[in-house]
Amino acid sequence: MLRIILLTMALVIVGCGSKEKAAEAKTEATEKVKEGAKKVEAKAKTMATKAVAETMESITCKYNNDSRKISSVKFGDGGCEVHYEKFGEKKVVATAKYDLGYCSQMANKVSNNLEEAGFTCK
Repeated sequence: MLRIILLTMALVIVGCGSKEKAAEAKTEATEKVKEGAKKVEAKAKTMATKAVAETMESITCKYNNDSRKISSVKFGDGGCEVHYEKFGEKKVVATAKYDLGYCSQMANKVSNNLEEAGFTCK
């Protein structure tokens, strides 16, 4: 009889603990979903800002059969990037959040470096 009572008490204790753990797991899962939604929203805002992009200047540099392209791109939020393309591969080499002049300076610096290496830039 004592065994039955102890077994019943053990089942009640385990059952209560499982409900608490389930509630904690549900809360944790909800927080992770909210966190993920915030990240997706932030990325969507960034992509929307970059979608409204305008090329400020584009410079093409050539040396024999080798061609390089430098582009300054202005975004709707006031920021900019300098893109450098060689062998068909494009990389971002400079960014600014608010200073469009910085991107122009960096594009000119890259083209000057290429001209020093023997390229002709236009």
